[in-house]
Amino acid sequence: MKRILFLILLFILTSAIEILSLQNNFEIIVNIENVKSNDGNIRVQLYNESVRDAFPVESSKAIQLKVTHIIGNKSRVVFSGLPCGRYAITVHHDENLNVKMDKTFFGLPDEGWGVSNNIKPIMRIPDFDECSFEVCNHNSIIKITMNN
Repeated sequence: MKRILFLILLFILTSAIEILSLQNNFEIIVNIENVKSNDGNIRVQLYNESVRDAFPVESSKAIQLKVTHIIGNKSRVVFSGLPCGRYAITVHHDENLNVKMDKTFFGLPDEGWGVSNNIKPIMRIPDFDECSFEVCNHNSIIKITMNN
């Protein structure tokens, strides 16, 4: 009887551990297209709801940052081990490798940029709600087309 109870308890514990590990094991695959050139690199920032007020301008508060090369005017990054939740992404083409978004005299972006859901607001910056997407039941593939 003790052996049966032990096996049942072991099964329940193993199942609980597996369920908990699945809750924090999602991926977001980001495919970036329409990059102006292969010069420099692509900086991709991932935000979640805990830092929604920092989106999209405070890249230092992003929950993750990936920097990747450009090949054939395209790039790709993968964020792994993510818990279920709402996320938003910003992408910056750092052509001159100065690790900042260069701007024109009028304060507009002078390098390529993009956000999740490919939002292109006029005369304002996009907000977290319009750029966010849910990651809960499956991995997500996000396509971002750069604004050059």
